[in-house]
Amino acid sequence: MGFDAKSFVQQLPQKPGVYKMFDSRGEYLYIGKASNLMNRVGSYFRSRGLDNKTLALVGRIASIDVTLTLSEAEALLLEQALIKEHRPPFNVLLRDDKSYPYIHILTQLPFPSVKSVRGHPKKKVSNTKTSNTKAPAKSQGEFHGPYPSAQAVNDSILWLQKTFKLRNCEESFFNSRTRPCLQYQIKRCSAPCVGLISEQDYQSAIQKASLFLKGKSQYVLEKLQQEMVSASEAMDYEKAAMLRDQIMQLRKMQEQQHIYQQTGDAEVIAIDRYQGYLGFYVLTVQNGQVLGGHSFFPKCQDSSLEESLESHLTAYIVQNYLNEETESGPLSLVLSHDLHESEVLSESWLKKFDRTLKYTHKPKGARKGWLNIAKLNLEQALKQKVGTNAHQHTSMQALQQALQLSELPRRIECFDVSHTFGQQPVASCTVFIDGVSANNEYRRFNIKAKGGDDYAGIQEAVKRRYQRSKSESLCLPDLVLIDGGKGQVNSAIEGLKQAECHELTSKVVGVAKGPERRAGWETLIIKSLASESVLDSSSPALHLIQRIRDEAHRFAITGHRIRRSKGLIKSSLDEIPGVGAKRKQALMLYFGSVKELKSAPISEIAKVKGISQQLADTIYKHYHPDSC
Repeated sequence: MGFDAKSFVQQLPQKPGVYKMFDSRGEYLYIGKASNLMNRVGSYFRSRGLDNKTLALVGRIASIDVTLTLSEAEALLLEQALIKEHRPPFNVLLRDDKSYPYIHILTQLPFPSVKSVRGHPKKKVSNTKTSNTKAPAKSQGEFHGPYPSAQAVNDSILWLQKTFKLRNCEESFFNSRTRPCLQYQIKRCSAPCVGLISEQDYQSAIQKASLFLKGKSQYVLEKLQQEMVSASEAMDYEKAAMLRDQIMQLRKMQEQQHIYQQTGDAEVIAIDRYQGYLGFYVLTVQNGQVLGGHSFFPKCQDSSLEESLESHLTAYIVQNYLNEETESGPLSLVLSHDLHESEVLSESWLKKFDRTLKYTHKPKGARKGWLNIAKLNLEQALKQKVGTNAHQHTSMQALQQALQLSELPRRIECFDVSHTFGQQPVASCTVFIDGVSANNEYRRFNIKAKGGDDYAGIQEAVKRRYQRSKSESLCLPDLVLIDGGKGQVNSAIEGLKQAECHELTSKVVGVAKGPERRAGWETLIIKSLASESVLDSSSPALHLIQRIRDEAHRFAITGHRIRRSKGLIKSSLDEIPGVGAKRKQALMLYFGSVKELKSAPISEIAKVKGISQQLADTIYKHYHPDSC
C-alpha cells in the first residue's frame, strides 16, 4: 500500500517543526523545517507548479516523520543538525563543502617557508618537516587567514615571493640543494638553501611579510623606506635598489587593495536570486584588506520557491558559522539582507557555540564599499551562470530537435569501453544533467567479458547500470548515448532488455566516429527512427554530444589505466610461497624478467641475494612442475 499523503497532511498540526522524508528502504530523502507543518508538507503534494526535482522527490516518498519544536528558530537549528548528520540527497547545501585555505609560516625554522594549507589550524595544518632538526609541532608557527579561495592564497604567496624573495619549497628539497634553483633565477627566492642570504636578513624579510599579512602594510612601507635611506647613505646601492623594488611592489599592492586604510575583520555576504538561480558571494576582509571573494550556487534548489532570501541567508550563517568545526569567538558580518529570524542568532543561542555576533545589513563607510563590491561580483556571477545555462539549454533544444525526442533530454548518460588488446577492460558511464557533468554520479564497471569484445562490454555495463537503477528506484535518463556504431547500439539495447528497462530502448543513440576518426564528422545511429544522421559541424547539438562522448571516453581510459597498473604489479612470483616483495625485487633485478627466470637453472637462481638453495628449488619447481 502506497503512502497516503492526503490523510497524513490532514493530521498534521499547524505548528513549527521539522519533517523528515524517507524512501521505501527507510533511508533519508529530505529534511526540512516549517513554521506551519501542515501548510509546508502539504505544498509538496499539490497537483501543479512543482519542479522536476520536487516531482522526483515526491515519487520516492514512502513515509514522513515530524518533530515539533517550540519555535521556528529551534526548527532551523534542528534541521541543520540533522542535515549534517544524515546528508539527505535532496537537501540544499548552502555551502561549497570546502575548508578555507590559510597561509602558514613555520617561524621556528631558521629559514621559514611560506605555504598554503587547508582547514582550521587546530584541525589540519602543514605537513612541514625538517631532516636536520627536530620538526616543530604541526600547530606551531603563524597562520594567516582564512582566505576566501585557493586562488587568493596563491596570489598572496606569489606576491610575497616577488617582494620579499621567500622560499616555498619542501624541507627535503631545501636541505639537499647545492646550487640555487629556478626560483632564484627568476628573482622569486633569495636562495637561503646555499647561503646567498644570511639568517638575520631572511628573518627580517619574514617579519615584514608577517606584518603585511596582519594588515600593517603602512608600517612595513615606512620601515622599508628607512632601510632604503640607510643603505643609500652607506653607499650599499645594490641593497637600496632591492629595497626600492620592494617599496614599489608594496605600493602597487596597496593600490589593488580597496579601502586599505581601514581596519577590522569582516565576512561580507551578499545573496540574491536571478531567473530562478540562488547565488551567494562571500568577501573576506582582514585588517581592513580585501583578501578576495568567491561565489557559489546551492547544488540543488529548494522546491519552496516562496522561501525568502533572508531565510536562506540565516540558514547559510547557521551552517557555516554555528557548528563545532568553526572557530569560537567574535564574528563580524556585513550582509546584503536583514536576518528576520533573529531568535536563532540571539545571545542565548550563540552561547552554545561560544560565539558573539555583530552584523549589519545597512553598513556605512568602508563596510558599505565592501558590500558594494560583493553585490557587484554576485550580480556578475549570476548573469554568467544564467548565460551559461541558457547556452546549455539551447544545445539541449537543438539535440531534442535533431533526434526528434518528445521531451527535452535533461538527463543524458553515455557509455564507453576501454582496454588494451582485450586486457583489463573497463566501461564508463558518465552523467550530464541540464548540460552539466554530474561527476558524483559517474560510474565505472570492470568488464568480465574476455577477449576485448566491445559489444559484450557495452551490453554488460548497460545491464548492470540499469538493473541497479531499477532496483533502487534511481532516476532514469532521457537519453542514452553509446560511443560506437550499430553493433554497440544493438548490444546496449539487449542490455536494457535484460535489465527490464524496455522504456529506454527507444532512447538509445550511437555516436559512430566519422571518416579517419575526424571530429565533426560523427554519424548518429538513431534507433528509434531506424536512421542515421550526420549533423553540421557547427551544430550546438553536435557540440554537446561531442563533449559528453569525450568525457565518457576520458573516464573509461582513466579507469582502464588504473586497472592495468594494478595488473602490472602482479606477477606469477606472487603465487610462490616464501617470495615476498623484497625477494621478488631481487629476482627481477638479477634476471630482468620472469621469462629469463623461468629458463634459469636452480644453481643460478640460488645466486640471487636472499634466495636460499631450498627456495631456489621451490621457484624452479613452480615453473617446471614436470621436473617434480
